[in-house]
Amino acid sequence: PPERPTHLELIEVSSDKVTLRWQEGFNGGFANTEFLVTYLNTETGRSMNESCRSQNLCQITGLSANTEYHFKVIAVNPRGYSPYSEDLSVTTKVNLKDMPRPTEAQFDRDTGYLTFHVEPSSLKLLAKIEARPVGTEMWVQQTVISVIRQIEKVQLNPPDEGFSDVRVKLCLESNDSWCGDAKLANPLEEELPNPKDSRAAISSETLMVIVGIIGVTFLICIVLAICCCWKKKVNHKEKKEFEMETQNPRPKAVTPPYFPDGVVNKGLESVTDDIHKAGIYTTNTSGINGGMNGHIPSSSHPHSGMMYNPDPDQSPCSALDHSEPWLKPTDDMGTEGSYQPYDSRLPNGYFYPEDYQPLTEEMMNMKNREHLRKFLMRFSVRGADLFLLLFFQLKTYIVIVQVEVTKSTETF
Repeated sequence: PPERPTHLELIEVSSDKVTLRWQEGFNGGFANTEFLVTYLNTETGRSMNESCRSQNLCQITGLSANTEYHFKVIAVNPRGYSPYSEDLSVTTKVNLKDMPRPTEAQFDRDTGYLTFHVEPSSLKLLAKIEARPVGTEMWVQQTVISVIRQIEKVQLNPPDEGFSDVRVKLCLESNDSWCGDAKLANPLEEELPNPKDSRAAISSETLMVIVGIIGVTFLICIVLAICCCWKKKVNHKEKKEFEMETQNPRPKAVTPPYFPDGVVNKGLESVTDDIHKAGIYTTNTSGINGGMNGHIPSSSHPHSGMMYNPDPDQSPCSALDHSEPWLKPTDDMGTEGSYQPYDSRLPNGYFYPEDYQPLTEEMMNMKNREHLRKFLMRFSVRGADLFLLLFFQLKTYIVIVQVEVTKSTETF
């Protein structure tokens, strides 16, 4: 088998590719010996292979930016595999578009102080400061410092004619040739904003959001409390009505007494008087014994010492025709009871006076709807007033918070 490759080295590195070179061992006389590069991503733990064929200067592409890789090489020919070479650790560069850049930079021409602001980053950075003297177009590097704080302040030594422009660019500490875009410094007008002020501004916005959420939550709680009170009031009213109905129930329908057909008064069932006799308290115009002036009518005949009328129904002077109504047969009298007849079509089966209107279910529903409508109107008016009050109060709180934040910013 071929011998092990040695002296693996890095030729070039970028954000997504590296170029490697190594020293080949003895291949046993096989010209078709190929080389296989194995590399490991330390962040993901994923290992991959890349065939370089017979090329000794091999380029590995498709890498992740700002990531550490371990590379090693093996030789392959028809006789077998060689041992792996030593490992080579390489960290790819940061993508240029991801390189940090100073957010603010100011240069004081009187004192020669340069102040710049850098956002927090996990990268180890260097700041390269370059200046252009008056009357020239060439940028001259003044100094290189390590970025430790968010706000860095550096004193420069300008020439007698001074600097026309000053710029700052951030580079990787591991590879100072890999730099981001430069930031041109502005003339000093006022102090750079303190990072504490920016944090205070962020906290003030958060505070306003919290105040708004609290206000909305308070309004929702008030609305829910009003709804619960209204529901409790309705339930109490229904309970009270139910108790009143339970304590004072409506009278039940009474079934009228039953009378046999043809009999209106029970007292008439025991009447045994002879209906042919004249009533005691009646006015009889036919005289005694049914005759005019006491004479016996010709149609009456004595029978065993007693007088009788053979056909009293056909006699025009019959006492029966002139007797009082309560002595008439019951079939000729109108039905008249001591109770009114029961009618199921009326409420509760009772008769009511003409000017009385019973409380029907429809009338109760109409009254309930009217009460509910009045309550909702009062509730909507009060809810609108309450909402306006809370809105203006919340607006006042926000204004107060903004004033306090402005005062604190001016203090810093």
